[in-house]
Amino acid sequence: TGKLCMVLGNQVTILMHNAGPGLCELKAGESRQRLFEVVIALSRGVFLFSGLVFCVVLLVNHWFVNWWVTAHQYGGLMLSVLFLLNLVIRHWTGMTANSVFYFGHQRRISLTNITDGIVTAATILIFVKVWGVAGALMGSIAGAVLVSLPLNLSVIARDAGVKIAQLTAAMLGGWLWRFALLAGVAGWIASRWSPKTLLEGAATTVAAAAVYCAVMFPSALRGPLGTYVRPVIESFRVRYIAFRSAAPSSSS
Repeated sequence: TGKLCMVLGNQVTILMHNAGPGLCELKAGESRQRLFEVVIALSRGVFLFSGLVFCVVLLVNHWFVNWWVTAHQYGGLMLSVLFLLNLVIRHWTGMTANSVFYFGHQRRISLTNITDGIVTAATILIFVKVWGVAGALMGSIAGAVLVSLPLNLSVIARDAGVKIAQLTAAMLGGWLWRFALLAGVAGWIASRWSPKTLLEGAATTVAAAAVYCAVMFPSALRGPLGTYVRPVIESFRVRYIAFRSAAPSSSS
């Protein structure tokens, strides 16, 4: 049930690791305001990718498990939701952990990760007895929410010269309500319908991704993330215009 979620989620992890050298340079030579802006841009980029995985996988996961390993291996819609919710929260945790590490707080992040592991293991032991397999995911979520996120956010907020509430609001701003809306719609559809064939699965994936990108596009252009997204869009626009201009001469 969690296979597709974990495979696609790894792509977001690659994005976070690629940002590491830049974060080190910022910490060494940029202002706190600049540090704050880059962290917000990175977090929103991570949330955009993570939310896309959430919505797409929620719609096609039942079909995928049935197609990949037969339907009796599918743990149900609620287990899929927990896998994906844990994915989004752990992506957030990973982004903050990487930031803390690259900002030079290696000892702090090591202690935080150890504490997170202890709390996660303890809550899993308790929750599995009560809720079964779902309890393992709930324990992982508890470890992130109770330990890693508050501790990591406090370090980032201190380095950026802002309050934790301001940092959290800036990270989630513009994305959270759109994500909640899209995830709610995807969950409603998934509870009533699932693709039956490979063609339906592919079409659902493309349609869900297109709708998600259209709804999230304004959020991608906002604030610090927009300073990175707009030049990329402009470069594609220029290349497209150049390609169209060159097309008649090449055909002749």
